[in-house]
Amino acid sequence: MSNYKHIVVSLSATNVAGNVESVGVQYFLQSGGFNFHAAGSDQTLPADGEIHDLCFSIEGIANLDFVEQHGVNLRGHAGGDLIIDIDNIRAIAGDCPSEGVGVPAVPRAAWPLLALAGLAIGSSVLLLRRRSAAA
Repeated sequence: MSNYKHIVVSLSATNVAGNVESVGVQYFLQSGGFNFHAAGSDQTLPADGEIHDLCFSIEGIANLDFVEQHGVNLRGHAGGDLIIDIDNIRAIAGDCPSEGVGVPAVPRAAWPLLALAGLAIGSSVLLLRRRSAAA
């Protein structure tokens, strides 16, 4: 990972029991014989069910040419239980992107509608293909 400057984690936190407003997130790496390194400072993830991109700096971490492990630590959230979904982890050579740049976040409640729309579009394409082939 020595060619990269940042780690971007796309994740969400959703309340299950209780009412947690947010949770602290730390990204870490273990490198050079499992030596622990925090990647930048902790960041706050809102517990709103939406996917957020958190960007952590890995510049200055020793032995990035051999990383044994990396992951996410969640800080305490005594107000209740959360479901944490990690959608994507990517290493980037450039600067941190602004949140909201790229693919827009879609509320979890809209996912079934998107799936149905995808099925409708897919079946329309199949119908068009069938009609074209029969003609």
